[in-house]
Amino acid sequence: MGTIACPPPDGVRGMKRYSELLEQWEQEAYHDGYGADWLADVGEGIKYYAMNCEAKGRRPTFAGLMRYIDRKRCRPPEGEEDT
Repeated sequence: MGTIACPPPDGVRGMKRYSELLEQWEQEAYHDGYGADWLADVGEGIKYYAMNCEAKGRRPTFAGLMRYIDRKRCRPPEGEEDT
């Protein structure tokens, strides 16, 4: 599973693309048996993304959040190795 580049939003279409990606990632996680953990991790990820932006003096963006979530989702669940 490779990292998907999240383009900047183009109005409503861009936000629709983001929601489609989030749904796809959630379904992949449930298919692989860790959907509930993935949802919890996304919630935590939002918090840590905001804290990281604050620490760096940057303004958080939705595009940045999507890239952050995308990078995190590509890691295998804790305790499992990527085969």
